[in-house]
Amino acid sequence: MELRLRPDYRLIILCDADSDADEGLADAIGRAGSGIAVATDWSVVISVAQDLIAVDVRLVYREGTPGPAEPLEFDIDLPTGTVRLGDPGAGAIGGDIEGGPGVYRVRVTTHGRDEAVAALQALRTAGGYTEADLDRYAGVEQYRLELWRLGDSPAEEDD
Repeated sequence: MELRLRPDYRLIILCDADSDADEGLADAIGRAGSGIAVATDWSVVISVAQDLIAVDVRLVYREGTPGPAEPLEFDIDLPTGTVRLGDPGAGAIGGDIEGGPGVYRVRVTTHGRDEAVAALQALRTAGGYTEADLDRYAGVEQYRLELWRLGDSPAEEDD
């Protein structure tokens, strides 16, 4: 799954398509600005470096077991196996994960964050920019989200 967008609020969110009730999401969005990525039980929230140049996001399903833990790794539950990937507004796409419903390890890797900020600063310093100027740098800032299925989703508790 691949997406190019100018994320609203400088945020990219990966979540289960039916995760409207993610109680920790508002807090995670608030915490996202202090780093690159944070997570709740059902979502990963990424704070992009800038919001004027389009960024590329790629979601990749991996077979097997993830290697040693990395700093930007999170375990999240995707109970329907259908995800929503994009910004909090209308800039999102959805699709089924190859591994189906379950708990997943999500590894976030980045590329080009500093370069995108530098390009935007250079455009501003030059006295302004056009859409064509911004489009010239589209995709410099990139995010890859790799998913490994760890197991089944926890059973829901009856009320």
